[in-house]
Amino acid sequence: VCSDERVNQIFQVASRTLMLNMQHYIWDGIKRDRLVWIGDMHPETTGIVCLFGSDPSVELSLSYCREHTPLPGWMNHTPTYTAWWLVILYDYFLQNNNLPYLEAQKDYIKGVLELISTLVREDGSLIEDERCLFDWPSHGSEDERIGILALLTLAARKAEKLFEVLGLDRTPCERLLQKLSKTNAAKVQTFKQCAAFQAYAGIRPAAEVADFLTREGAKGFSTFLSYYILSAISDAGRTEEAVRLMKEYYGGMLDMGATSFWEDFDLDWMKGSAPIDRLPKAGEKDIHGDFGKHCYVGFRHSLCHGWSCGPVSFLIKKLGGIEPLEPGCKTVRVSPREAGLDWYEIRYPTPCGLIEISQKGDKAEVRAPKEIRLVR
Repeated sequence: VCSDERVNQIFQVASRTLMLNMQHYIWDGIKRDRLVWIGDMHPETTGIVCLFGSDPSVELSLSYCREHTPLPGWMNHTPTYTAWWLVILYDYFLQNNNLPYLEAQKDYIKGVLELISTLVREDGSLIEDERCLFDWPSHGSEDERIGILALLTLAARKAEKLFEVLGLDRTPCERLLQKLSKTNAAKVQTFKQCAAFQAYAGIRPAAEVADFLTREGAKGFSTFLSYYILSAISDAGRTEEAVRLMKEYYGGMLDMGATSFWEDFDLDWMKGSAPIDRLPKAGEKDIHGDFGKHCYVGFRHSLCHGWSCGPVSFLIKKLGGIEPLEPGCKTVRVSPREAGLDWYEIRYPTPCGLIEISQKGDKAEVRAPKEIRLVR
């Protein structure tokens, strides 16, 4: 909660959108995609960690995808989705330290890493596979290849940490990272989410991509990957600007009548369009039926999509500067950031209890359970 009511409204609607899609499993969209799409689940899992710390739906969904995908199969028939499984698995373990659950995945983790390695040649180039997908807007572009390489790099780094926890030889992870390092730093030309993910994966400094990400404001933002775009801008020391762009982008949906956030959104759709809470008048476009692309054209476009909950994680993790450093949040970095707000308050759940942050102007107060070691 903060001094800016527009930010509060965005946070509340993003939280509601996420919770509506937490139905035993994590659904991608409550009205259409009542399926576990593991490749779309990381924004949702990150939001769940920020709101609740843990929830059974995460491990149930991870297990569901593993049980329905015997190796050497690809989860949801998509190689990159299998890479996302590794990322989600490690991040959720880092938060909650469920070692028995992790140990039960040991053989599958090894097999997944071997499988992902087959996607990358020795020279670091990506083996073409039409089933590879970074996200729909960038699909088929050269930027998508860059985004996929960044995702595989992140997955290999998370796998390396999983191998270490499980006492496995990390050599296969190191070999994959060495291959990827030969080509994963190419420069993105068009799609902001691909450049943001390079920063998120640690391939490029956030400061190198921030100007590109903020060019023309929130134009070109992605609902699915908004957290990573906003994170990169904030990590470049521009948190106030990131908050402003979040308000521009997600506020646009609110202005068009959204009570939950959508599968996709383009600010250009607002021009000459009626909001969703009334019928279009003569000469107006239907913000729902007349837009949408790829697999979500027209009325197939979901207006309650879990992956659009990025503001939850951005406002909690990035404003609070919160980063778990040890499984179970035994050590957590907390470094609150100024965000152009008169004040804000954050509560972050951990297995030991709440970390509480109160920021007013340039002064912050942080409280945490005695079991947690805080570092700046």
